[in-house]
Amino acid sequence: MKLEYYKIKNFRSVKNTEEIETKNITALIGENESGKTNILLPLWKLNPATNISESKLNLLNDYPRNSYHLIHNAKADNPLKNEKFVEAKFILDETDKKVINESLSINIDYIIFSKDYNEKLYIDLFNNSGENLLETLFQEITKGIEKIKSTTSEEISDKLDKILEGNITGSILEFLDNSDIKNEYLCKILHIYFNLISDLNNLNNSKIYNLIPKFIYYSDYGNLDSEIYLPDVIENNTKENAKSRTIRTLFDFVNLSAKEIYEMGNPITNNPNEQEKKAMQEKINERQTLLESAATTFSNSFNNWWGQGNYNFKFEVDGKYFRIKVSDSVRKENVELEHRSRGLQWFFSFYLVFLVESMKSHKNCILLLDEPGVTLHPNSQKDLYKFFENLSAKNQLIYTTHSPFMINPNQLDMVYAVYVDSDGYSCITSNLRQTGNKKQDSSIYPAFAALGLSVSDTLLQGCIPVIVEGISDQIYLALIKNALINKNILNTSKELVFVPSTGVKGIKAILSLLSCIESSQYPYVIVDGDEAGQALQKSLIQGIYSGNEDKIISLSKFLENAEIEDLLPKKLLIKTISSYLPKKENVDEDFEDVVDENKCICEEIKSYCETNDIHLTNGYKVEIAKKFKDKILRKNKNVFDEMSESQQNFIKELFNTIIK
Repeated sequence: MKLEYYKIKNFRSVKNTEEIETKNITALIGENESGKTNILLPLWKLNPATNISESKLNLLNDYPRNSYHLIHNAKADNPLKNEKFVEAKFILDETDKKVINESLSINIDYIIFSKDYNEKLYIDLFNNSGENLLETLFQEITKGIEKIKSTTSEEISDKLDKILEGNITGSILEFLDNSDIKNEYLCKILHIYFNLISDLNNLNNSKIYNLIPKFIYYSDYGNLDSEIYLPDVIENNTKENAKSRTIRTLFDFVNLSAKEIYEMGNPITNNPNEQEKKAMQEKINERQTLLESAATTFSNSFNNWWGQGNYNFKFEVDGKYFRIKVSDSVRKENVELEHRSRGLQWFFSFYLVFLVESMKSHKNCILLLDEPGVTLHPNSQKDLYKFFENLSAKNQLIYTTHSPFMINPNQLDMVYAVYVDSDGYSCITSNLRQTGNKKQDSSIYPAFAALGLSVSDTLLQGCIPVIVEGISDQIYLALIKNALINKNILNTSKELVFVPSTGVKGIKAILSLLSCIESSQYPYVIVDGDEAGQALQKSLIQGIYSGNEDKIISLSKFLENAEIEDLLPKKLLIKTISSYLPKKENVDEDFEDVVDENKCICEEIKSYCETNDIHLTNGYKVEIAKKFKDKILRKNKNVFDEMSESQQNFIKELFNTIIK
């Protein structure tokens, strides 16, 4: 299954969020104390990979402090405790569907998984039409029962009444075992309903629940020391914190408890005889062999996973101390782990937790990483992000950061900003535009710092940066670029990078970082053909792009008032827009029913919304762009193939101009 979105309500500093859409990799950016961790933790508490104390709900820590008096000592049926603090939508893949459909005889496309403050889990099943399948089945059962009640015996009629009254599982089973009714359809849906209810009520053996990915949460606080005092570990083996969790996973991996490791090196008596000494030495040799074997396995696995070094870890015991040492192809001497970089310590500890807990979950896990790599050098942070991109092909990953080096400026549709509102609540938004809200604007700084760094890097590395007006333009043009490469239409040895700005001020800010280069090397700029785009073009030509007018490409060459959206396949984009725009009860026609395909799409959107009194939020174009991109990728379509001939010709001319 894949996590599509999640929502949070009344958890710590978070009052209420809208749907937080998740990709293969999703970044939460913001200042310190903005509440990024509180946006991450509810998922871990929803379905943790291992059942440790920190992952359990704690009302004092997890319920909003300003309302804690309302829930303290409340009974289980209190509405506040019944409130779901986290809700997540998971999309089933074809393998999941096959497992469920074959065993439970129902077609499930996605599930909504949630949890309340009573630690109660809820699993709702849906098809692609948005029908809640359990509710639909029960409605069908109700109709079927009402039809046959008048024609059956009083005894069977009483059994049917019990089903309708909510005595579901026992009554259905009793009815199916003893009924003389020859109503195949009713019996069929009763069987399906009974099997589903039974499956969801027995989570230990639930086919549906066991397919839901587990969450692994990791922060910097659980880094291991290179020297572990075994008696302390044995004495505190029931105490749970981040470091003890990592220690526990270490001994789980070695497949020996701290007590076993310690006792294998201690004499049975104070004055052992020769036979006892020999037995003790055999135990010590066996322990060392086990530790060497575990260290070799870990080293090989770690190097295959990380792929950016050849490390050799060594586990050994010296008296009452368990020690971890490490060497590599450059530094061949064995050195205690804590004397190596904080970055390596973090990777060792993180990988250990990931390796052990993901094996226990029996399914691909979703990783929740709090400020990963915060101790790393900026260049290492860039490498870490590349590593995360590779890892996310198999494991979805959500992480928090305030470092611009941990943000991919070409994937800003995967970035959310977290900030504190005027009431002190943590808020999250995908809108990375400046709003005038000081707190919100500060939260997006890492993204725009990443943009500036991206332009500098692309020039220094011989890439081709192209500045566009906004994030939606970046999403569309990157999608088109990949389509051209796949069609062998775009052939260049240089990487083409689209960098979104926020208008004239944004472009000037980005170019100020490039003051060391000649004006002839300034990046190309693509501006919309609308009034704002024309004003932007004029301002740039009269200013920093004076003498380099050919570096500014206006979409008015394609169509008067055109924006990037007008270069995309009309029918596919219009369907996406129509599904995005909110439906009004008194509006009979959707956007796709009334749109004029010969006019500029964005102008048509504004006109439709004004006519039907639909409010468009800031950043709506980005949301549409993300949905369009997801649709293209999900349907495995090449966006260039879907374009009209005039669109294709303009696109080829546009890209050839840039790479010439």
